[in-house]
Amino acid sequence: MKNARLVLISSLVLGLLLAASAVGKPDKKPPFKPSTGDYVGTADYPNSGTQPVTGKVTKAKGKYYVQVFFNTVAKCSDDTQVVAGIGIYPTVKTNKTFSLTESGTDSRTGGTNTYKLNGKFTGAKAFTGTASKTTTADPARPESKDCTTGNIGFSLHRKS
Repeated sequence: MKNARLVLISSLVLGLLLAASAVGKPDKKPPFKPSTGDYVGTADYPNSGTQPVTGKVTKAKGKYYVQVFFNTVAKCSDDTQVVAGIGIYPTVKTNKTFSLTESGTDSRTGGTNTYKLNGKFTGAKAFTGTASKTTTADPARPESKDCTTGNIGFSLHRKS
């Protein structure tokens, strides 16, 4: 009888310990995997209104990349406008966001171009964000000027 009680108590203690350890462990979320392929949507350009925009989500070496193809104009400090494109490809982070800023010399003006692209996935097949391009004039070239696209808002979804 003593052995039966000992076995019963041991079983209860073991059961309680197992139950407590299972409750203490949070469920791990599976890693976010955006749908690769072609995307379509709209972009709200400050200098030219709402227009269609295309994009792509690719995967290389285990990482996902976002590409959005913008054709827009940048407004310059002398009120002229120039054709501007934004072509940078940030990686998608585990929390569904992406962000990248890159700068380089503008081969046309000698100034500095700064590109920014930020956003987040709202689901596996859709994302939103903002992008911009700013060109800073080269002081050695008086004909160059400061230009900016302003912040371009965009929203894309996976093409069917």
